[in-house]
Amino acid sequence: MAEYDQRITHSTHTSLQNRLSGTAQRTSAGIPGAYSGSQSSSQSAGFSNGQLVRGQVIDLRGHEVKVQLDDSRVLSGRIDDSASLSIGARAVFQVTKADARVVSLKVVSDPRASSQETTIDKALDAALLPKSDRNVSAVRTLLEQGLSVDKNSIQNLLRQSAALKGVSFQTLAILQKHQIPATQVNAAQLEKFLNYEHRIVNLAEQTALELVDSVCFPAPADVPYVSALHAQILDILLPEHADAPSAANVPLSSLALFSPDELLQLLDTLEPLGLSEQDSAALIGGSVTLGDAARIVLGIAEQLTTGENASLEVSEDALGSSFETGDKTDTTTGVLASTATDSADTVSDQAATDAAPPNSAPLGQAAAAPALSLFRSLLQGAGSLFGGKTVSISDAPSQTPLPLSEQTLSGLISNLPDVMQTPEIYTLLNTYIAFARGSLEVASVLPKKQREELAGLMKGRLPSTVLQKLKDGDLTTAQLLRLLADQANNFSDNPSFLSSEAYRELLRQWLENRFTIRPNDLKKHGTVADYYEDLDRRLAKLEKLPQYNTSHTSFQDSAAGIRDNIDFMKTLNQLFPYIQLPIQLSGQNIHAELFVYTKKEQLARDPSSVRVLLHLDMEQLGPMDIHLSLEQKNVQASFYLQNAGSASVASENLSWLSSALSSKGYLLDARVKVRDAAADPIRSTLLPHQDSLAMKRYTFDIRA
Repeated sequence: MAEYDQRITHSTHTSLQNRLSGTAQRTSAGIPGAYSGSQSSSQSAGFSNGQLVRGQVIDLRGHEVKVQLDDSRVLSGRIDDSASLSIGARAVFQVTKADARVVSLKVVSDPRASSQETTIDKALDAALLPKSDRNVSAVRTLLEQGLSVDKNSIQNLLRQSAALKGVSFQTLAILQKHQIPATQVNAAQLEKFLNYEHRIVNLAEQTALELVDSVCFPAPADVPYVSALHAQILDILLPEHADAPSAANVPLSSLALFSPDELLQLLDTLEPLGLSEQDSAALIGGSVTLGDAARIVLGIAEQLTTGENASLEVSEDALGSSFETGDKTDTTTGVLASTATDSADTVSDQAATDAAPPNSAPLGQAAAAPALSLFRSLLQGAGSLFGGKTVSISDAPSQTPLPLSEQTLSGLISNLPDVMQTPEIYTLLNTYIAFARGSLEVASVLPKKQREELAGLMKGRLPSTVLQKLKDGDLTTAQLLRLLADQANNFSDNPSFLSSEAYRELLRQWLENRFTIRPNDLKKHGTVADYYEDLDRRLAKLEKLPQYNTSHTSFQDSAAGIRDNIDFMKTLNQLFPYIQLPIQLSGQNIHAELFVYTKKEQLARDPSSVRVLLHLDMEQLGPMDIHLSLEQKNVQASFYLQNAGSASVASENLSWLSSALSSKGYLLDARVKVRDAAADPIRSTLLPHQDSLAMKRYTFDIRA
């Protein structure tokens, strides 16, 4: 082909294209711009400075170039960036100078694109396919993915596109490149992964909302169906094993929250505010449960907040030295930090994590197995450091707080009366809230007024002892739902509680809780595998439930979508080790992804050496990438965040992470950096980098 181009270039005759188009009849005298084989004053006619022209290079000698334009004219000119050109390349040029003597040009488009167009034409000719927009797009996509553009490859891509309506050539080419079966489900899941629509935590929240919508606020005619559906959903999703322990059942003495001096300080604070002798004795003796102790404190706070005891005089001495003006926040932080550390062996890690404020959060324990337990330790640390916002003294609002009976647990601390804002009370209530959230007690979801309303709707259908626990908030959501499932026949004729906003919120939060993983559970071996196995099994049962209204997306469709997501994630694991982690933190659910860069064979030979990327989407800090490299006991960590404020928060808390790993024998070298875009290993693996695309040489046999 190159020799053929050279023969055309060196010929003194008019070009073959000009002959076929009839332009051989033109003369340089008759039509401006006609090529006569020599430089003339007519060369610059019809061109002006800044004009853009498109054409194919037919001769290139040093800085002299001849371009055959799309209208068949041949333009001779001078070009400085000739190194980027080659004979046969098509490009767009800009006229930088045009006068009677010379035309100067510069390339304004990448000639590689022009070379690609030439390759596409040749590939379609070899495949005996017309140059339609569809066929050109198919070949271009194969080239961009670095795939073969032989006849079979092109025709196979076109057949798949015809069979899978609405699926792009790019998606099909990626599936073909990585040898993933080209099915409608795989194509849809791949596009979701590439478009950031694959996050299981978001899909789970959507499914939970659709499940709630399907059973709450039923019309009278739908009551029999909805009542039966509600019972089936609970039967499928309720766990077989025992629920997390309620704070009401945890003895305060077993938690070791306070030293003797701190316990006395707590009593000195509460007794002038109305603490009874009986409650004081229970606190001293340790016979009270965590839930009862919290209710004692909140009962006193309720009296102060509602004004029933507003005239009570409290001396400064009775409140203790920790309330001195300049040291209030520092003292609280210090006591909370030491309390969390001292009680780490007796309180669950998640409770301790949630109980401490952000700048004193414990980071959890690392197990012995280096690779996975290191990730677990860092994940737990990230959850406590960068998770839901824990309100501290400095966050307390200045306006008059609402009565505590109208608050959910999340608002209790920020609405404490000033005289009760002591380190000991904060420690007690934070620990109680952590347990209540961990077991999803009714008190952590609904304020007292809504609990009482819900109990009223269930009056006569559940035992009175259960209804009293519901009012007090001592019942976990799972325990209440289990009772409702067991007593479904008692509600079949009139499930009025389904029409309440309180039950809707209770059910929604419990469903979201069922679809996520707690950081503390990640320390247990096999937790992630068990989570996905259990989730897939339960979603399969949800898919089979009858669909009452088919006019819109139902929870059955969403459940199927999550299962497809899980199956495709297994497929991606054949390409690179990757897992999604829908994490449940304090007050929020977050999307997390773990990528392992160490090859499986290498990891099997040396489990103490591993490279991973942990990606977290945090509500307040935004996307965060944590690159980890472990060599024996040396850990290198790079934290990437998207703004300076988030990076500052991470930097301030690195000392806690370093201390936690140091206690387990690891040496941490950590850096915090700011970058605009988060890493996306999925896209970088499946999609080629545009700036690295290089044209390959193809040989086409166009003989019959």
